[in-house]
Amino acid sequence: MDYEISRIPDKERQRKVIHLASAARSRAKELKRLGFMALDALHLACAEAGDADVLLTTDDQMVSKAKKHHGVLRVRVENPILWLTEVVTNGAIKNDTYTD
Repeated sequence: MDYEISRIPDKERQRKVIHLASAARSRAKELKRLGFMALDALHLACAEAGDADVLLTTDDQMVSKAKKHHGVLRVRVENPILWLTEVVTNGAIKNDTYTD
C-alpha cells in the first residue's frame, strides 16, 4: 500500500490517503481478528474509512461473514446483483439495513 500511496502526484491528496490508510490498517487488524481474510479486512477497513454506504463483492464467504458481524461493521456488505435488485425494487438504497 505504501508504494501505491507514494505514486500519488498531488501531495495534499497523498496526505489524506496516508491518514485514511493509517486508520484502515488499524481497523483491518481488528477485522482480521474477527476472522476476515487479510485483504478482505483491508477492503472493509478502507470502505469504512471512506464512509462508504455499501461495499459490493462477489465473494460469498465475505458477504456471509459480514452478515454474521454486521453489528461491528460500519459498512454494509452485499452481493452486487442482490444489492442492485434491492435498489431497483425499492427505488433507493437502504442504509444500515441487512436482509436475511
